[in-house]
Amino acid sequence: MKCRIFLLLLVLILALCAAAAADPALTDGVFTAWIGADGRLFYKPDGQAMYRSDVMVNDLLSAEGDVLYLLERGGQVLALRKDGSRLTVYKSEPTDADLEALREARYSLLEGDLTVGGKALSSTAAAAACDGTFIYWAEADGTGWRLRQDFMNIQPLQYVFKLPLDGQTIPEPQALSVTGEGLALTAADHSIVCFNLDNGQKTVYPAVGENTEQAVIAGGKLLRYALGENGAWEPESEEALTTALSPDVTFSPGTLVTPTATPVTTPVPTLIPTATPRPTNTPRPTKTPRPTATPRPDNRICLGDKGQEVRNMQERLDSLGYPVGKIDGIYGQGTQRAVSLFQAAIRSAEKNYMSENDLKKLYAPDAPEYDAYMPLQQGDSGVNVRTMQQRLQDLGYDPQKIDGKYGAMTVRAVALFQEATGIGPESGEAAGTRASRRLLQKLYSDTAPTRKITVSGGVYRLSGSSAVLIGPSSRSVKTITIPDYIEAEGKRFPVTTIEKGACKKLENLSRLYIGENVKRIGNSAFYGCSKLKKISVQTRLLNEDGMGTQVFSGVPEDAVVTCPEDLAKAYRKLFRDSGLPKSVKFNPD
Repeated sequence: MKCRIFLLLLVLILALCAAAAADPALTDGVFTAWIGADGRLFYKPDGQAMYRSDVMVNDLLSAEGDVLYLLERGGQVLALRKDGSRLTVYKSEPTDADLEALREARYSLLEGDLTVGGKALSSTAAAAACDGTFIYWAEADGTGWRLRQDFMNIQPLQYVFKLPLDGQTIPEPQALSVTGEGLALTAADHSIVCFNLDNGQKTVYPAVGENTEQAVIAGGKLLRYALGENGAWEPESEEALTTALSPDVTFSPGTLVTPTATPVTTPVPTLIPTATPRPTNTPRPTKTPRPTATPRPDNRICLGDKGQEVRNMQERLDSLGYPVGKIDGIYGQGTQRAVSLFQAAIRSAEKNYMSENDLKKLYAPDAPEYDAYMPLQQGDSGVNVRTMQQRLQDLGYDPQKIDGKYGAMTVRAVALFQEATGIGPESGEAAGTRASRRLLQKLYSDTAPTRKITVSGGVYRLSGSSAVLIGPSSRSVKTITIPDYIEAEGKRFPVTTIEKGACKKLENLSRLYIGENVKRIGNSAFYGCSKLKKISVQTRLLNEDGMGTQVFSGVPEDAVVTCPEDLAKAYRKLFRDSGLPKSVKFNPD
């Protein structure tokens, strides 16, 4: 027990040590604050105008509860109530421990492992951001980088309709940030990709310099930031967005409540004039109507509505066991999750409203109760299929697309899981074509078998009839031996692929053995491994088609490569074209 506690403390300490400055913008979904181009604090409370304070900001720490905590240029921690009514000194001389304690920790991202509330989301994540409802992250998938999107703080079975940003192809990432106006991805080449949160539309902005570490969409503008020597965010530039990323917001004049507590020496925040209209080169999405309790002509209840009808619907869903969340008369994302699950149960098309027919079935005496393990079969679609696909992917069974459609690749993944568990198809059924209740119970259990295998310093994913190296067993590993085969499930899986970025920037890696069946090595697989001095290559299957870019960039110039003698000349050129220093020797005497 003492050992376990010590390990948990060690992990916590490492996570804190790995923490860098917080984002230059924070949002909880309704309140957003950011560092403006002049270094001052900007913020917008829910339903109010946008404000600018004379506070000069180094860092935004957290926006949980009713208070925003920030580190101002003088070194003090200030606390701003989110309604703008009070700005006070929270810590006049904060210690490093004070700052770390205040930094937001809605998720954990450490050495590629991304978790939210104990739920593992990714083992290859490079950047993440959240807005209180959704979490977004960038991860390597073996073919490149993809943007992922999921709900915060919900159970795996509570997925909803297709998320617009999930699965988008992106360039190699450096950082992510999100506000109510959009998501900004800062690429490794310092260009910026902006995403519309409603439809996934993206716009690329070229790099303006080599110091850009982060970008933020706020106040109708794209802002870029660099990190100063003391870890403070230093605004670099701002520019008007070339396309509308979210429904247009009109900042109307308002009145800032006079502070009731003794203010700090910094002047009280002042109201910004109405924001300059954004460019109209492209049509803007229609602004979502404000919530209303007025029933529509067809008596449907829609996402965004509020009132007694919504509360009645929430109470009925809750009584049937659907995870509706807070019963507050507001049709938000929590209610939408329950609505989608109910629509799946009655075989109704998923949509962001409850039709009159759906409502009749909801209030009927025989309305179906929530069934987390409702059997699924080929041809089904919807939230329950998407949930199953996500779980299969997390365990390494690779359904390829998380699209909510029970198609051929999902059949293959289910068949592999059936084989792994021994819970095979029933008589007359083809393998993988039906996920039974018993199979789903096993799939969502803590004892579900995984297809991720750790061997000789590497972590592998079984993919079809072969295996893929997806990462190291730890960031401190010194030797990785990629075997010819991996023994699992009573079979031999040849290791054929090293995933893109799989072992990037392993600072202690000094020896690498590449087995005889490897024929593909992804981009930047061993990029930045500055101590990798001995590389042994047994495979004879590598060629230009299978070798990525910058695979060995950053390897020491005095490294040595051994390989089949008759391939030394061809491999020398192939590896150098992939970033290996020209001074590296092949098969020295």
